[in-house]
Amino acid sequence: MITALQYSELFREIVGLDMNAVKDAISEYLEGAYLNSRQIYFVNQIVEYIVNNGMMKDLSVLRDRRGIIMKMLFVPVDEQGIDDCEYMRYDSDHVESFELTDEEYDEMWAEGVIYRINKACGTLIDDYEEDRIENEQLVNAITVLNNEKKWDRSQLSKAIRRAIEADTFVDTSF
Repeated sequence: MITALQYSELFREIVGLDMNAVKDAISEYLEGAYLNSRQIYFVNQIVEYIVNNGMMKDLSVLRDRRGIIMKMLFVPVDEQGIDDCEYMRYDSDHVESFELTDEEYDEMWAEGVIYRINKACGTLIDDYEEDRIENEQLVNAITVLNNEKKWDRSQLSKAIRRAIEADTFVDTSF
């Protein structure tokens, strides 16, 4: 005999879920809450997983090998994207996201690349808060990466180049 829960799971697998319906359902719980970019990314990962898989049985899909949400970079690609970033709507079609692997992030810290970018740009990119590489500092940041041949093709380099192309900025969420 098939239970109601099994019918529900089967139905969700066959029909799927509407992204907006899932976001609406979750937004009821988040109303009035201030979320930082990591939290927004986490919620969006949950929504995407539920839409694609019907329900969430395995929570490990939302974590990296250390149990931490990934290190993210966000680049607005137009004026709407700039507004979206100001309100931390990083799941917008007007914001491109770049994910640093643990290895890339750890190596950049160990080799002092992040320190040199902070020094060149007057930023404080670290593990404790979000920061932004402003438009006028992007050339300084890409110069640091270009001087380090190993890093000129990194996700950080790609994000900075995209921000230069879009004439915007890079938001970091480490």
